[in-house]
Amino acid sequence: MLKIKWFGHSMWKISNDIVDIVIDPFDNIGYPLPNDLTTEILICSHQHHDHNNISLLQHYDLLINNPGNYTFKDITIVTYESDHDGNNGLKRGKNLLSLITINNKNILHCGDLGAIPSKNTLASLKDIYAIMIPIGGVFTLDFHLALDLIDILKPQIIFPMHYKTRVLNFELNTIDSFKNASKNFYSINNSFIDLESSDFTYPATIQLNYDEVIS
Repeated sequence: MLKIKWFGHSMWKISNDIVDIVIDPFDNIGYPLPNDLTTEILICSHQHHDHNNISLLQHYDLLINNPGNYTFKDITIVTYESDHDGNNGLKRGKNLLSLITINNKNILHCGDLGAIPSKNTLASLKDIYAIMIPIGGVFTLDFHLALDLIDILKPQIIFPMHYKTRVLNFELNTIDSFKNASKNFYSINNSFIDLESSDFTYPATIQLNYDEVIS
C-alpha cells in the first residue's frame, strides 16, 4: 500500500507498510497543526518558516535538508539543488527537489521551485509516477510554468500544492487557473489517498483537501 496525505501548503506524508516520510512541515500559516506527528524520514526543501518547522515533529530518524543521495530501509531519496526564483536563486535562495523511490515508484516533491530545473537535473528525473508541484505563483512556479514542467516530466499523477486556500494567511494565486487548464482533474474530499487502490484516467491531476480539524 502507498498512502499520500496532504496537510496543506507543501506539507505531505508519504507512507508504505514500513516507512513514513514527512516533507516540508509548516508553522502557523493558517492550516491546522497536527499533534503528536512522528516519522522515520523528514525532508525540508529549504529554510523558510512555512517549510522547515522541524519542531512540529515529535520524532524522526533521518533529516534531509541538503542535496545528496540517501537510503533508509527500502527507500532511496535523491535531492537536487534548484532555484526558489527565476533569477538563479539570487532573490529567494535555493530549493531542493526530492526524488523519492518507494514501492518501486518515483515520487517527486518540488518544494518551493521557482524556475524550470536545469537540463542536467531534468535528465535525472525519469519515470515520474507522481509529482507534488507548486502552482500558486508569487514565490514559486505559476500555473503556466507548472504545466510546462509537467509536460516535460510527464508524470502519471499530479498533486498541486502551494496555492491560496480559505485558511492560508498570505496571498498566493488560487488553484482555479491550473484546474481549468488541467485534463482529468479530480477533487477528492479527503486529505489522503491510497494510490494503489484508486482508479483514474492518466495522467490524472488530483486535488486533496487538508484536514479542517486535526484531533
